[in-house]
Amino acid sequence: MHKAGVLDDQQLANRVSRDLSQRGLDHQVREYDGRFEIWVYDERMLTTAHELIETWRQNPRYPPSPFPGQRPDRNETVAAPRPPRIPILRGFQFAPLTLSLVLISVLVFVLSFTPLQEGIFSNLLISNQGSDHRLPEISRGQIWRLVTPIFLHFHILHILFNMLWLYQLGTLIERKESTHLLLFQVASIGVGSNLAQWWISGPGFGGMSGVVYGLFGYLWIRSQHDPWSGYYVHSGVVYLMLAWLVLCFSGVLGPIANAAHVGGLVLGGVWALAISNRPRKRAPR
Repeated sequence: MHKAGVLDDQQLANRVSRDLSQRGLDHQVREYDGRFEIWVYDERMLTTAHELIETWRQNPRYPPSPFPGQRPDRNETVAAPRPPRIPILRGFQFAPLTLSLVLISVLVFVLSFTPLQEGIFSNLLISNQGSDHRLPEISRGQIWRLVTPIFLHFHILHILFNMLWLYQLGTLIERKESTHLLLFQVASIGVGSNLAQWWISGPGFGGMSGVVYGLFGYLWIRSQHDPWSGYYVHSGVVYLMLAWLVLCFSGVLGPIANAAHVGGLVLGGVWALAISNRPRKRAPR
């Protein structure tokens, strides 16, 4: 990310942020010690954003007319700016870890319909030992099994649903924050949701949906508790994901890894709360 400018006034930072959003400039506003730093994601937009900030600084009432749908109010209480909405699908954007996770999942899915099927499942399931609440393979050092069930999918709709959401949510986090953060999230949420499902139903499960719900939970709670994060999850997406969660619990869709869904959602939400409540630090220069 690239810092375009710093403002001392929250109301002015709010107006600048709304103007940048109206112009389609993807950005974040970061508060530190009473000042508001404006960062843009695309270096090509840095000059444009900087010039716009300086225009606002010289004329705090610019532009003279209100934004569409906004009534002028000299005494308005200014809230943290709302970033542009996150659509369910966007044009293809390259995010190396997200793309790698999708490709690995698709490759494992394809190979699971070949003579390699038995070896794939026997090596990627969390355990091959039934549901007696023991993980003997892991105790013998096969620790990859704590994560690898996320790459197993059992039918085309299963993998299609998970990969679409993984691509959308993972790309957003990876591009806005970092590949390292997403890797840590996928690994930790994957382990937690896998263990939750194993404890409830035994080892015969797989899928990326626990991770997907974890990433969704992270973005949803972060957008609610940290408005300066640059995240905004549309209410329609929230209703869709929660409705799907309830539908899976109803049993009409057959056996579903519900414990993984709930475990992932809780872990992602807790992660977001922890980040949102930590003291703010100056962004790196």
